[in-house]
Amino acid sequence: MPLKQNKRNQSKKILSNLNLQDLSFFISEKIIQWESFLNAQNILFYWAMKDEISLYTVIEQALYLKKNCFLPIIKDNELYISKLNNLDEVLKKNILGFYEIENNFPNDYNKISEILDLIFVPALCFDKKGNRLGRGKGFYDKFFVNISRQNIITTGIIPDILLFSDLDFIDPWDQKVDYIITEKKLMGSLYQKVIIS
Repeated sequence: MPLKQNKRNQSKKILSNLNLQDLSFFISEKIIQWESFLNAQNILFYWAMKDEISLYTVIEQALYLKKNCFLPIIKDNELYISKLNNLDEVLKKNILGFYEIENNFPNDYNKISEILDLIFVPALCFDKKGNRLGRGKGFYDKFFVNISRQNIITTGIIPDILLFSDLDFIDPWDQKVDYIITEKKLMGSLYQKVIIS
């Protein structure tokens, strides 16, 4: 079995045995107090699948603070964004199994690059260098290549048990994140330095 798929299977097994509700609470508390979150005005979240950390509380707080909240959508095999105006909006499960809202934002990577300040990224695991192992479709990798990340902070969300020292099977097209948040710490991946613990 290829190394990536083996690690995916291992990560999914670990996730299935975790109390994700409690972990989501502790991670959300860290995010809500994080300066980069407080300063951001336009944030791309994700709507958690059953084996992902939920950011529902963070989205709720962001909307309360009058921040512009966005969710990813898949169109023509590419990841774009759509604005979430409130938590009562209808979400529909797409063919990949995650929930999205109706497309209401231009499918234009230049406009997306201009507006976003902060992106939260789910994964099956990360390493401390910011490398990410997703579900194998490459949507976030392609998205990060298509946008200009110069003024956007990308942040991985993961339980601490799935933050490894090194994922040694990373491909050249895999895109790193700038920060990683677990229930135990917030760290910058560039220098592998813990900022908040």
